[in-house]
Parts: sequence; structure tokens; C-alpha cells
Amino acid sequence: MFEKRSGRIRPFREAPSLVDLCVKIAIDNVRYIGDVGETDLHLLKRILPHCTKDQLIHVEDSTVGRDLSPVTDVLWMQFYKKDFGEKSFNIVVERMKENKVTFGWKQLYEVISCSIKMGNIKCK
Repeated sequence: MFEKRSGRIRPFREAPSLVDLCVKIAIDNVRYIGDVGETDLHLLKRILPHCTKDQLIHVEDSTVGRDLSPVTDVLWMQFYKKDFGEKSFNIVVERMKENKVTFGWKQLYEVISCSIKMGNIKCK
């Protein structure tokens, strides 16, 4: 379908779905999100990347009885890389591979943050 506007013919834009509109509203108001309840993970994967670290901590702490790490672990990994540098990130990944262990990126972020605050580690 096409529409004629101001002398030009343009294709009609498809209207966004109600889900897309709701996701956009949630993103616009992410600072107010707390307990996400049973919200589908595919929706959280679209919304939570727009959180700051503090907002993400608030969402995780507010959400009761649910593990959000399938969505948030990737976000914490990105925060880790950004705040502590690619070199530190690569060292952590290599050590986890060598020792055949894995840790949640939120845990790693918190430990390194605490160590830096105490003056035990320098980053970047």
C-alpha cells in the first residue's frame, strides 16, 4: 500500500504491535521498574539493556523468587568490560577456562569493585 503526501508516493508504515509499544514505554520508564515478576525473558532481554548499573541492581534486588541471570549476566559482562577494561576481562575469561570454572559476571563485578575501593587492585 502507498500513500500520497505532498506530491510524493510513500509506502505506509506498519503500525507497531501492542507488545512493541509496551516495551518502548517500559524502556522509557526503566528507572521506575522494580520487581519484574513473571515477565517473559524475551521481553526482559529487550528492556533491561537500557538500565544503568544501579537500575539493574534495583531490578535484581526487587525481584523475588526468580533468577534473572539468564538475561542480566550478559549485561554485567558488558559493564565489567566497560569499567575494568578489555585486558582485565580477557584475564578473567582465560583464568576461568584454565580452571574450568564459571562465575556470574555480577559477582565478578562486585568483587573487583570492592577490591578497587579497598586499593587492592588497579584496573585499565
